[in-house]
Amino acid sequence: MKRIIHMSDLHIGANVPKVRKDFEDVAGALIAKLGGRAADHIIVITGDLVDDAHNCPRQRNRAAAQLERLQAAGFANILIAPGNHDYGSGKVGYKGLVQSFKEHFFGPDGQTFIADSSHHNYDAHTTYPKLNVIDRLAFIGLDSMADELNWHDRLFAQGELGRPQLERLAVLLNSDAVAACDKRIVYLHHHPFGYRPTHQLRDSSALQRIVTDRVDVLLFGHRHQGKPHHGECGIPRCYDAGSATGKQRPLLLRPLIGRSAAATRVIDLTKDPGSDEMLDLLNP
Repeated sequence: MKRIIHMSDLHIGANVPKVRKDFEDVAGALIAKLGGRAADHIIVITGDLVDDAHNCPRQRNRAAAQLERLQAAGFANILIAPGNHDYGSGKVGYKGLVQSFKEHFFGPDGQTFIADSSHHNYDAHTTYPKLNVIDRLAFIGLDSMADELNWHDRLFAQGELGRPQLERLAVLLNSDAVAACDKRIVYLHHHPFGYRPTHQLRDSSALQRIVTDRVDVLLFGHRHQGKPHHGECGIPRCYDAGSATGKQRPLLLRPLIGRSAAATRVIDLTKDPGSDEMLDLLNP
């Protein structure tokens, strides 16, 4: 069974003082540590690949280049969910950026990232939830910005899956394709547990009702905390990935939410959750 490398909140292009390491360095460290066994791993990135897709669109090119680099090193399976910075500035979202995200980060199957130097080889109809079955593992990706781009609710860093996506998720979890798998892994950007003004997943309660006791792993990011939440909603493994590049929250907020954690994990589903390998990619 393949192992999962969970990364999140890369914030490629962020001002240097805000990040401890550029993702170019982090990707290099990952290749150095696990490149010899790359084929045994699946990379899952739970959003905020870039820091500001609205004002700095070239950040997407830099992000795609690093994913191509990882694929060239043998990491064939890279799964991605969008974050609030991928569809806007982080504080304001824009519907027009959804298509740009697809163009840069999805191949012709509309499922996994596929390297293509022209960045035009993509499925324009890519929708979430997305199902990838790899090595008898069912990966279901969600777009937690899907219903948070309307004129009346696109401000701040909140997320919302929306009823249509949640209904599709419920159907998908009941499907024969998912039932035939050994494990079910759901991944998204926004933190699905707990309330935080202007940063919460607005329909987290609805998501929890659907996934309770029905999935084996829940992966997310957004808060940069890097803390496990095992056992929530009857899910054995729940992970906040922190920020892979160590991007820090504003100084004034740190007394309230703490410093960001760089918590890139290697998850071996054949072992107990406490055996997860923590990769130090900021100090290779």
